[in-house]
Amino acid sequence: MSLYGYKRALVLLHSSKSKNYRLSLATIELSLEGSKVKKEYSNPRRYSFFLGTDAKVKTPDNFLISKGRVKDFEDLLSRFSVEVVTKQFYQEIANWYFWALKNVKFPDDAEAEDNGRNIATIRLITRLIFIWFMKVRKLVPDELFDEENLKSILKKFDLKNDNYYKAILQNLFFATLNTKQADRRFTSKKKGYRGYSTDFGNHNVYRYEEEFFGCEEVIEKYFLPIPFLNGGLFECLDYKSKVKDERKYIDGFTSTKSQQPVVPNYLFFADDDSTDLNKDYGTTNKKYTVRGLIKTLSLYNFTIDENDPNDADVALDPELLGKVFENLLASYNPETAKTARKSTLEKISD
Repeated sequence: MSLYGYKRALVLLHSSKSKNYRLSLATIELSLEGSKVKKEYSNPRRYSFFLGTDAKVKTPDNFLISKGRVKDFEDLLSRFSVEVVTKQFYQEIANWYFWALKNVKFPDDAEAEDNGRNIATIRLITRLIFIWFMKVRKLVPDELFDEENLKSILKKFDLKNDNYYKAILQNLFFATLNTKQADRRFTSKKKGYRGYSTDFGNHNVYRYEEEFFGCEEVIEKYFLPIPFLNGGLFECLDYKSKVKDERKYIDGFTSTKSQQPVVPNYLFFADDDSTDLNKDYGTTNKKYTVRGLIKTLSLYNFTIDENDPNDADVALDPELLGKVFENLLASYNPETAKTARKSTLEKISD
Protein backbone atom coordinates (compact mmCIF):
# COMPACT_ATOMS: atom_id res chain seq x y z
CA MET A 1 0.00 0.00 0.00
CA SER A 2 1.47 3.34 -0.96
CA LEU A 3 0.35 6.84 -0.05
CA TYR A 4 -1.75 8.49 -2.71
CA GLY A 5 -2.83 11.80 -1.15
CA TYR A 6 -5.13 13.78 1.16
CA LYS A 7 -8.19 15.93 0.80
CA ARG A 8 -8.97 18.33 3.62
CA ALA A 9 -11.74 20.81 4.34
CA LEU A 10 -13.16 23.01 7.07
CA VAL A 11 -16.91 22.46 7.14
CA LEU A 12 -19.74 24.28 8.90
CA LEU A 13 -22.53 21.91 9.95
CA HIS A 14 -25.80 23.61 10.80
CA SER A 15 -29.41 22.62 11.38
CA SER A 16 -32.38 24.88 10.76
CA LYS A 17 -33.81 23.56 14.05
CA SER A 18 -30.99 24.98 16.17
CA LYS A 19 -29.02 28.20 16.63
CA ASN A 20 -25.91 26.12 17.28
CA TYR A 21 -23.51 24.70 14.73
CA ARG A 22 -20.21 22.87 14.36
CA LEU A 23 -16.97 23.86 12.73
CA SER A 24 -15.35 20.59 11.72
CA LEU A 25 -12.05 19.59 10.18
CA ALA A 26 -12.82 16.83 7.68
CA THR A 27 -10.16 14.80 5.90
CA ILE A 28 -10.04 12.04 3.33
CA GLU A 29 -6.89 9.90 3.06
CA LEU A 30 -6.46 8.35 -0.37
CA SER A 31 -4.22 5.32 -0.79
CA LEU A 32 -3.64 2.64 -3.39
CA GLU A 33 -4.57 -0.90 -2.53
CA GLY A 34 -3.56 -2.88 -5.56
CA SER A 35 -5.29 -1.21 -8.48
CA LYS A 36 -8.02 0.34 -6.34
CA VAL A 37 -8.08 3.66 -4.52
CA LYS A 38 -8.98 3.27 -0.86
CA LYS A 39 -10.62 6.21 0.90
CA GLU A 40 -10.48 6.71 4.68
CA TYR A 41 -12.78 9.42 6.02
CA SER A 42 -12.26 11.20 9.32
CA ASN A 43 -15.21 11.53 11.65
CA PRO A 44 -16.19 15.22 11.32
CA ARG A 45 -17.23 15.27 14.95
CA ARG A 46 -13.88 13.97 16.15
CA TYR A 47 -12.20 17.23 15.11
CA SER A 48 -15.01 19.65 15.83
CA PHE A 49 -15.81 22.81 17.74
CA PHE A 50 -19.36 23.24 19.01
CA LEU A 51 -20.32 26.87 18.40
CA GLY A 52 -23.38 29.08 18.67
CA THR A 53 -25.74 30.29 21.40
CA ASP A 54 -25.14 27.39 23.82
CA ALA A 55 -21.41 26.99 23.19
CA LYS A 56 -18.41 27.70 25.40
CA VAL A 57 -16.17 30.10 23.50
CA LYS A 58 -12.94 29.96 25.48
CA THR A 59 -11.47 26.93 23.70
CA PRO A 60 -12.27 27.92 20.08
CA ASP A 61 -11.16 31.48 20.78
CA ASN A 62 -7.83 30.33 22.24
CA PHE A 63 -7.05 27.83 19.54
CA LEU A 64 -8.61 29.29 16.40
CA ILE A 65 -8.32 33.05 16.90
CA SER A 66 -5.78 34.01 19.56
CA LYS A 67 -3.05 31.79 18.10
CA GLY A 68 -3.08 33.81 14.88
CA ARG A 69 -2.80 32.57 11.30
CA VAL A 70 -2.55 28.86 10.64
CA LYS A 71 0.97 27.95 9.49
CA ASP A 72 0.29 24.56 7.95
CA PHE A 73 -1.97 21.54 8.21
CA GLU A 74 -0.19 20.15 11.27
CA ASP A 75 -0.76 23.46 13.03
CA LEU A 76 -4.44 23.36 12.06
CA LEU A 77 -4.77 19.76 13.22
CA SER A 78 -3.22 20.60 16.58
CA ARG A 79 -5.86 23.29 17.11
CA PHE A 80 -8.55 20.64 16.95
CA SER A 81 -6.72 18.40 19.42
CA VAL A 82 -8.52 17.05 22.49
CA GLU A 83 -5.15 16.49 24.17
CA VAL A 84 -4.14 20.15 23.85
CA VAL A 85 -7.42 21.28 25.40
CA THR A 86 -6.99 18.77 28.22
CA LYS A 87 -3.52 20.10 29.02
CA GLN A 88 -4.81 23.66 29.16
CA PHE A 89 -7.66 22.64 31.44
CA TYR A 90 -5.37 20.78 33.80
CA GLN A 91 -3.03 23.79 34.02
CA GLU A 92 -5.95 25.97 35.10
CA ILE A 93 -7.12 23.38 37.64
CA ALA A 94 -3.58 23.10 39.03
CA ASN A 95 -3.40 26.89 39.39
CA TRP A 96 -6.72 26.85 41.25
CA TYR A 97 -5.53 24.05 43.50
CA PHE A 98 -2.38 25.87 44.66
CA TRP A 99 -4.38 29.09 45.06
CA ALA A 100 -7.09 27.33 47.07
CA LEU A 101 -4.57 25.75 49.45
CA LYS A 102 -3.72 29.25 50.66
CA ASN A 103 -7.36 30.23 51.23
CA VAL A 104 -9.21 27.23 52.65
CA LYS A 105 -9.43 25.62 56.06
CA PHE A 106 -10.81 22.18 56.80
CA PRO A 107 -11.70 20.67 60.19
CA ASP A 108 -8.81 20.32 62.62
CA ASP A 109 -8.73 16.53 62.29
CA ALA A 110 -8.38 16.80 58.51
CA GLU A 111 -5.71 19.50 58.76
CA ALA A 112 -3.75 17.39 61.28
CA GLU A 113 -3.39 14.45 58.89
CA ASP A 114 -0.30 14.20 56.68
CA ASN A 115 -0.98 16.52 53.74
CA GLY A 116 -4.52 16.78 55.08
CA ARG A 117 -5.38 20.09 53.44
CA ASN A 118 -3.97 18.93 50.10
CA ILE A 119 -6.00 15.73 50.17
CA ALA A 120 -9.20 17.51 51.23
CA THR A 121 -8.79 20.07 48.43
CA ILE A 122 -8.19 17.36 45.83
CA ARG A 123 -11.26 15.53 47.10
CA LEU A 124 -13.29 18.71 46.63
CA ILE A 125 -12.03 19.10 43.04
CA THR A 126 -12.72 15.50 42.02
CA ARG A 127 -16.19 15.52 43.53
CA LEU A 128 -17.10 18.75 41.77
CA ILE A 129 -15.73 17.69 38.36
CA PHE A 130 -17.69 14.43 38.63
CA ILE A 131 -20.83 16.45 39.35
CA TRP A 132 -20.07 18.66 36.37
CA PHE A 133 -20.24 15.65 34.06
CA MET A 134 -23.60 14.84 35.66
CA LYS A 135 -24.67 18.42 34.99
CA VAL A 136 -23.83 17.98 31.29
CA ARG A 137 -26.17 15.00 31.27
CA LYS A 138 -28.88 17.17 32.86
CA LEU A 139 -28.83 15.03 36.04
CA VAL A 140 -27.93 18.02 38.23
CA PRO A 141 -29.67 21.38 37.63
CA ASP A 142 -27.71 24.29 36.18
CA GLU A 143 -29.27 26.65 38.70
CA LEU A 144 -27.07 25.29 41.50
CA PHE A 145 -24.02 26.76 39.73
CA ASP A 146 -25.50 30.07 38.56
CA GLU A 147 -24.56 33.14 40.63
CA GLU A 148 -27.75 35.07 39.94
CA ASN A 149 -29.97 32.15 40.77
CA LEU A 150 -28.00 31.38 43.92
CA LYS A 151 -28.90 34.82 45.25
CA SER A 152 -32.51 33.66 45.34
CA ILE A 153 -31.56 30.36 47.01
CA LEU A 154 -29.00 31.38 49.63
CA LYS A 155 -29.17 34.20 52.15
CA LYS A 156 -26.12 36.48 52.17
CA PHE A 157 -24.69 34.95 49.02
CA ASP A 158 -21.68 36.99 47.92
CA LEU A 159 -18.02 36.37 47.17
CA LYS A 160 -16.91 37.16 50.72
CA ASN A 161 -19.14 34.58 52.37
CA ASP A 162 -18.45 30.84 52.56
CA ASN A 163 -21.97 29.41 52.39
CA TYR A 164 -21.87 27.96 48.85
CA TYR A 165 -19.57 25.05 49.67
CA LYS A 166 -21.42 24.14 52.84
CA ALA A 167 -25.07 24.73 51.96
CA ILE A 168 -25.02 23.76 48.28
CA LEU A 169 -22.08 21.46 47.63
CA GLN A 170 -21.95 19.53 50.92
CA ASN A 171 -25.71 18.99 50.83
CA LEU A 172 -25.32 17.89 47.22
CA PHE A 173 -22.42 15.53 47.99
CA PHE A 174 -23.71 13.76 51.07
CA ALA A 175 -27.43 14.32 51.66
CA THR A 176 -28.30 13.99 47.95
CA LEU A 177 -25.92 11.90 45.86
CA ASN A 178 -25.12 9.55 48.75
CA THR A 179 -28.72 9.24 49.95
CA LYS A 180 -31.67 7.45 48.38
CA GLN A 181 -34.34 9.84 47.15
CA ALA A 182 -37.02 8.45 49.48
CA ASP A 183 -34.80 9.10 52.51
CA ARG A 184 -33.83 12.71 51.77
CA ARG A 185 -34.87 15.23 54.43
CA PHE A 186 -33.51 17.95 56.72
CA THR A 187 -31.97 17.02 60.05
CA SER A 188 -34.52 16.43 62.78
CA LYS A 189 -35.23 19.13 65.36
CA LYS A 190 -35.93 16.49 68.01
CA LYS A 191 -33.45 16.39 70.85
CA GLY A 192 -31.82 13.21 72.05
CA TYR A 193 -28.73 12.31 74.08
CA ARG A 194 -27.17 15.35 75.79
CA GLY A 195 -29.54 17.64 73.94
CA TYR A 196 -28.11 16.82 70.53
CA SER A 197 -30.39 16.34 67.54
CA THR A 198 -31.51 12.76 67.06
CA ASP A 199 -29.75 13.02 63.68
CA PHE A 200 -26.41 13.90 65.27
CA GLY A 201 -23.77 12.06 63.24
CA ASN A 202 -26.22 11.20 60.46
CA HIS A 203 -24.55 12.37 57.24
CA ASN A 204 -27.47 11.53 55.00
CA VAL A 205 -29.70 14.43 56.04
CA TYR A 206 -29.67 18.04 54.86
CA ARG A 207 -28.05 20.70 57.04
CA TYR A 208 -27.62 24.49 57.14
CA GLU A 209 -31.34 25.31 56.99
CA GLU A 210 -30.57 28.84 58.18
CA GLU A 211 -28.66 29.55 54.94
CA PHE A 212 -31.66 29.06 52.63
CA PHE A 213 -34.64 31.07 51.52
CA GLY A 214 -37.44 28.52 51.90
CA CYS A 215 -35.23 25.50 52.59
CA GLU A 216 -37.91 22.83 51.98
CA GLU A 217 -38.90 24.39 48.66
CA VAL A 218 -35.27 24.62 47.53
CA ILE A 219 -34.62 20.98 48.36
CA GLU A 220 -37.77 19.81 46.63
CA LYS A 221 -37.09 21.86 43.49
CA TYR A 222 -33.35 21.41 43.00
CA PHE A 223 -32.11 18.45 45.06
CA LEU A 224 -34.79 15.77 45.27
CA PRO A 225 -34.89 15.02 41.50
CA ILE A 226 -31.14 14.27 41.44
CA PRO A 227 -30.42 10.51 41.24
CA PHE A 228 -28.82 8.52 44.03
CA LEU A 229 -25.29 7.25 43.35
CA ASN A 230 -24.22 4.04 45.01
CA GLY A 231 -20.49 4.74 45.24
CA GLY A 232 -17.80 5.89 47.64
CA LEU A 233 -16.86 9.27 46.18
CA PHE A 234 -19.66 11.08 48.01
CA GLU A 235 -19.50 9.24 51.30
CA CYS A 236 -18.92 11.66 54.16
CA LEU A 237 -15.65 10.85 55.94
CA ASP A 238 -16.57 12.31 59.33
CA TYR A 239 -16.28 9.85 62.21
CA LYS A 240 -14.15 7.45 60.16
CA SER A 241 -11.76 6.79 63.04
CA LYS A 242 -9.81 3.61 63.70
CA VAL A 243 -10.26 4.19 67.43
CA LYS A 244 -13.56 2.93 68.81
CA ASP A 245 -16.05 5.66 69.76
CA GLU A 246 -13.62 8.40 68.71
CA ARG A 247 -15.16 11.12 66.55
CA LYS A 248 -13.15 12.66 63.76
CA TYR A 249 -14.19 15.50 61.48
CA ILE A 250 -12.66 15.19 58.01
CA ASP A 251 -15.31 16.64 55.69
CA GLY A 252 -16.94 18.72 58.42
CA PHE A 253 -20.54 18.12 57.37
CA THR A 254 -21.91 19.15 60.73
CA SER A 255 -23.97 21.78 62.51
CA THR A 256 -21.09 22.30 64.94
CA LYS A 257 -19.62 25.54 63.58
CA SER A 258 -16.14 24.99 64.99
CA GLN A 259 -15.82 21.82 62.90
CA GLN A 260 -17.15 23.22 59.62
CA PRO A 261 -14.79 23.84 56.69
CA VAL A 262 -14.11 27.34 55.42
CA VAL A 263 -14.10 27.52 51.61
CA PRO A 264 -14.83 31.11 50.50
CA ASN A 265 -17.34 31.67 47.72
CA TYR A 266 -14.78 33.58 45.67
CA LEU A 267 -12.89 30.32 45.14
CA PHE A 268 -15.85 29.22 43.04
CA PHE A 269 -17.05 32.43 41.41
CA ALA A 270 -14.24 35.02 41.26
CA ASP A 271 -13.31 36.49 37.87
CA ASP A 272 -9.80 36.24 36.42
CA ASP A 273 -7.04 37.53 38.66
CA SER A 274 -3.29 37.08 38.91
CA THR A 275 -1.54 35.56 41.90
CA ASP A 276 1.92 34.50 42.97
CA LEU A 277 2.37 30.72 42.63
CA ASN A 278 6.13 30.81 42.03
CA LYS A 279 6.93 28.86 45.18
CA ASP A 280 4.39 26.19 44.25
CA TYR A 281 5.75 25.72 40.73
CA GLY A 282 9.41 26.36 41.49
CA THR A 283 9.52 29.40 39.19
CA THR A 284 10.57 33.03 39.68
CA ASN A 285 8.96 36.34 38.79
CA LYS A 286 6.03 34.76 36.99
CA LYS A 287 2.37 35.68 37.37
CA TYR A 288 -0.28 33.01 37.24
CA THR A 289 -3.93 33.51 36.33
CA VAL A 290 -6.59 32.11 38.64
CA ARG A 291 -10.37 32.29 38.69
CA GLY A 292 -13.26 30.64 40.51
CA LEU A 293 -13.54 26.90 39.93
CA ILE A 294 -17.13 27.14 38.68
CA LYS A 295 -16.03 29.88 36.27
CA THR A 296 -13.28 27.62 34.87
CA LEU A 297 -15.57 24.61 34.48
CA SER A 298 -18.12 26.83 32.72
CA LEU A 299 -15.58 27.81 30.05
CA TYR A 300 -15.09 24.28 28.69
CA ASN A 301 -17.17 21.80 26.76
CA PHE A 302 -17.48 18.45 28.51
CA THR A 303 -18.29 15.49 26.31
CA ILE A 304 -20.98 13.01 27.33
CA ASP A 305 -19.80 10.34 24.88
CA GLU A 306 -17.76 8.34 27.35
CA ASN A 307 -14.60 6.58 26.15
CA ASP A 308 -15.57 6.60 22.48
CA PRO A 309 -12.56 7.75 20.43
CA ASN A 310 -14.59 7.79 17.22
CA ASP A 311 -17.21 10.21 18.46
CA ALA A 312 -15.49 12.78 20.66
CA ASP A 313 -15.79 16.55 20.55
CA VAL A 314 -12.84 18.85 21.11
CA ALA A 315 -13.91 18.63 24.73
CA LEU A 316 -13.08 17.10 28.08
CA ASP A 317 -14.04 13.48 28.70
CA PRO A 318 -14.70 11.55 31.94
CA GLU A 319 -11.21 10.00 31.96
CA LEU A 320 -9.95 13.46 32.87
CA LEU A 321 -11.19 12.93 36.43
CA GLY A 322 -8.62 10.22 37.11
CA LYS A 323 -5.82 12.23 35.51
CA VAL A 324 -6.59 15.30 37.60
CA PHE A 325 -6.67 13.21 40.77
CA GLU A 326 -3.40 11.38 40.04
CA ASN A 327 -1.44 14.46 39.01
CA LEU A 328 -2.58 16.59 41.91
CA LEU A 329 -1.69 13.80 44.32
CA ALA A 330 1.83 13.90 42.92
CA SER A 331 2.09 17.63 43.69
CA TYR A 332 2.75 17.08 47.41
CA ASN A 333 4.53 13.73 47.36
CA PRO A 334 8.15 14.55 48.32
CA GLU A 335 9.47 12.13 45.68
CA THR A 336 7.44 13.54 42.81
CA ALA A 337 6.50 17.09 43.82
CA LYS A 338 9.29 18.83 41.90
CA THR A 339 8.50 16.99 38.69
CA ALA A 340 4.76 17.39 39.12
CA ARG A 341 4.93 21.12 39.66
CA LYS A 342 7.40 21.93 36.90
CA SER A 343 6.01 19.53 34.32
CA THR A 344 2.29 19.92 34.85
CA LEU A 345 1.44 20.14 31.16
CA GLU A 346 3.51 17.13 30.16
CA LYS A 347 2.19 14.84 32.91
CA ILE A 348 -1.47 15.19 32.05
CA SER A 349 -1.00 13.44 28.71
CA ASP A 350 0.82 10.42 30.17
